[in-house]
Amino acid sequence: YEILSGLVGSEMCIRDRRHLRAHYPHNPYCRICRQAHLKSRRTAHAEGARSDSQRAAPDAPLKELSTDDLILKKTSDSGAEKSGDGIAHAVQVIRDSFSGMSHGYSMATRDQETHYKGLKHIAGPDSSADPTVVVKSDRDEAITNAVVEMGWNPEPSLSHWPHNTVHERFHQSLKSSVRANLLQAGMAADPAAWAECTIYSTVALALSSTPPILPHEVGTPAEQLKLRQSSWECFHGGEAFTGPDEPFGRLCYMRDRDASAVGPNSTAALFAGWDLSSGLRHLGACKV
Repeated sequence: YEILSGLVGSEMCIRDRRHLRAHYPHNPYCRICRQAHLKSRRTAHAEGARSDSQRAAPDAPLKELSTDDLILKKTSDSGAEKSGDGIAHAVQVIRDSFSGMSHGYSMATRDQETHYKGLKHIAGPDSSADPTVVVKSDRDEAITNAVVEMGWNPEPSLSHWPHNTVHERFHQSLKSSVRANLLQAGMAADPAAWAECTIYSTVALALSSTPPILPHEVGTPAEQLKLRQSSWECFHGGEAFTGPDEPFGRLCYMRDRDASAVGPNSTAALFAGWDLSSGLRHLGACKV
C-alpha cells in the first residue's frame, strides 16, 4: 500500500485500502494517482450560469438520469471501437443525477436494444414504468429511442452543442479512475481488461464519493444528510454496501467445483468487481 502523509497505524491501513478501490479523490502522495490522473493545464474557461431546464430538480433517486457511451478503443482504419477479443466494444455509462450513483454496461453493438437493456437494469423492477423519469443524453437515436421504449422522457442536447456537462465531467473522473486501477493491477496494456475495469470503476466511485449537492439543497438538511453518505448509500435509501471491498485485479481464490476429490478446493483468480442485479442490488455475487 502507498503510505499517505500524516496517517499512522490502523487508520493508515483503512484509508489506504479505501483509496486503492478507486483512487478517488486524487492523492498527490500516491504514485498511481500522480501518473494516471495527469492532465494538461487548463488555458481557457468561460464561466457562466447554466441554463434553466424549466422543470423541477430531482428530489430522489431515479428521477433524472444521464447516459453516454464511453468508447474504449478506436482503430486507425475503420474508426470502430474494439475490445480485446476483436468485437466492437464500448461501455454505456448511466448516472443518477440525484445520488451520483453510476453503473456501466459492456456493449458489443451500440444499438437501441443494448441501450434499453442498460436502462432497464439500472431502473429495477419498481421504477421501470415511471412516466416522470427524464434521461439526458446526446442526440443518438439508439439512446433516445431506448428511453422512449422504457416509457421515460428523453432530453437530448442540441445539435452541435455540448452534451450534458455534468455527465461529461463525470466521464473525466471515471477515466482517471480506470487508468489508475488498470495501472495498479498491471493491466494497462491489456485491452481485454478495459471494459470490466470501467464497469468496476463506476461502482467503486459510487462507494468512494459523496452525492452531488444540488443548488436547491445548499444550506438545507438534505445537504447535511448527503455529506454523511456515499453515492451508493444515497441511491439505496441509506443502506450500506455489504460486498467485499477489494481493488480491481487483486489476487483471490474461488471455489473450484470441478476439482478432483483429492485436489485443492480453490483456484487462483483475479478480482474483477461485483455482479449487481436489477436495480443495482448486490446479492453477494462477485466477478473474477
